[in-house]
Amino acid sequence: MSPLTIKPGAIVFQVKVTLIGTTPAVWRRFLMPGNIKLEQVHECIQGGFGWQNCHLHEFEIAGKRYGDPDTADGDREIISERGTKSKLKFLDLRVGDKFFYVYDFGDDWRHEIEIEAILPPDPNGWYPSCIAGARACPPEDCGGVPGYLRLTRPLAVVGSSLPSFDADRFELKEAEKGLTSYGLLMMTLS
Repeated sequence: MSPLTIKPGAIVFQVKVTLIGTTPAVWRRFLMPGNIKLEQVHECIQGGFGWQNCHLHEFEIAGKRYGDPDTADGDREIISERGTKSKLKFLDLRVGDKFFYVYDFGDDWRHEIEIEAILPPDPNGWYPSCIAGARACPPEDCGGVPGYLRLTRPLAVVGSSLPSFDADRFELKEAEKGLTSYGLLMMTLS
């Protein structure tokens, strides 16, 4: 692996991503370089949570929608998540700010993204990375939060045909592996 190149003024965002409506909360904490585009933030969330990236998504930041403009429904403008201006460092984010990521418009998985810290990069670190989390990602197409809550309740019927789901399970190594499956390792931070 090549060493990390850090340009002067580079920053790293420590963010906590929480799946809204889950109790206890399903969440992940990431370190993301300031030069990461929202398209890659999407990939981080997909990989770190264990989503399968098989549905549409968008971000809601300060009243603006970011995503793939080709999927726009026509009621509001969607800004491209791939453009230079969609990099975290250009979105005027400060510690304590929150914005939203919506995945799967049918199940409507809403994630709150909170900026916890803005840090200098560690020359021995790698970015992006998942550094903590709790609880398992809900299964795809389980019916959104209501379906997830049904899966997490103790089953009253013995011998139910529902698939086994361990909501308490979280493995940091699996979350990190999910990030690397997208090839998200940044070698230069600017």
